[in-house]
Amino acid sequence: MDSVGQLRCFLLAVGVGFAGGIFYETISFLRLLFGCRQGKNKAVAVVLDILFWIVFACFCVFAENLFKFKGFRIYIWSGYALGGIIYFIFLHRIVAFFENVCYNKATKLVKKAKNREKTPKQR
Repeated sequence: MDSVGQLRCFLLAVGVGFAGGIFYETISFLRLLFGCRQGKNKAVAVVLDILFWIVFACFCVFAENLFKFKGFRIYIWSGYALGGIIYFIFLHRIVAFFENVCYNKATKLVKKAKNREKTPKQR
């Protein structure tokens, strides 16, 4: 494979790693919903992490077949890692902030709905 093909494969791998970072945010949101961040439900957190790595590995293999990467190359796996690092450096904080805002608003709405059900209706 020539150097232009290797660069193309590397950049595609960076994109796949970046997409993996975005996918991790969905797993992170599930961890938030199950209360794994408060130190509870450690078993659920472990299961979700294992699920992420299995799905991400399958996604990487799918991408390697889709883009016709030539066998195992270290620079491709380095591209996956670099894409994930780029995602976590530049976008993770922004997405996590909005994730927390949405979670807090949703919990407030649920609490209000529960309080309305508990209070007797006045006529």
